[in-house]
Amino acid sequence: MKRLLLLAIVLGSASVVLGQTSKTEAGECQLTLAQAPAIRGIRLGMTMDQALGVFPGAADDQEIQAELSRRYFGFQRTSLVPGKLGSKEKFIGVKSVDLGFMDGPLNFFALNYDGPEWQSDSQFASKVAEALSLPGVDSWKSRDGGQVLSCQGFEVKATASSPRIEIRNTQIDVNKLVRSRAEEPKEQARRAFKP
Repeated sequence: MKRLLLLAIVLGSASVVLGQTSKTEAGECQLTLAQAPAIRGIRLGMTMDQALGVFPGAADDQEIQAELSRRYFGFQRTSLVPGKLGSKEKFIGVKSVDLGFMDGPLNFFALNYDGPEWQSDSQFASKVAEALSLPGVDSWKSRDGGQVLSCQGFEVKATASSPRIEIRNTQIDVNKLVRSRAEEPKEQARRAFKP
């Protein structure tokens, strides 16, 4: 009788542990960078010409070109207003689009929406996950004022307060890379310094 009770406890404990393990594994995003979603024709890894080509007139806009000409240790960034670029129909409801390029390819993009209002980041993340065929909201984590889905090489962040979707390549830590490159000339100057 004691053996039977012990066996039941062990099997019950094992099923609880296995159930928790399965839930954790099911909650992890296994999508790779190559499988990162596109939003309205914008996708990680695009060249600058490809990304600007999504917005008619962007390649010829002097303000956008001036922003992109400011290269900071390999990083370039611009913010576009689709309504000003003849992209109104394709970007209905989108207030602005942020693009960030690192050493050429698109490393980051974000769409800022006019609305609607959302009750929570989770509600917005659930809609984003459904629309972009991403893992459900149980796989997303609260972080940095929104819900974040971390996958194999990219992240998706949904922020409901001012509706915004960000998609970022996580294989390249842009901030770390830029800081490292900014430090190189300073270090060379320190080595070359002669009192």
